[in-house]
Amino acid sequence: MYMVAFAPELFASFVPWLALNRLGLDVLVHPNTLQPRADHLSHALWLGQVLPVKEQTLPEHIAASEDEPLELNNFPADKDAR
Repeated sequence: MYMVAFAPELFASFVPWLALNRLGLDVLVHPNTLQPRADHLSHALWLGQVLPVKEQTLPEHIAASEDEPLELNNFPADKDAR
């Protein structure tokens, strides 16, 4: 399992690219709000096969102070470094 975090403004370009380039992997795309259970179960988009999610491990709500900041990690490699 691997997580890719991206800014909301990239959704319209990144998710279609991901759908076409996932190489058979099953991908769960979901928002990151203070409602983890709804984010993963109700507001999610699957690319590929829908896989089971351990609902009982996801809290319904979390406080903003409990939310870990996501580090965006979808930046392409420097093309000059190739």
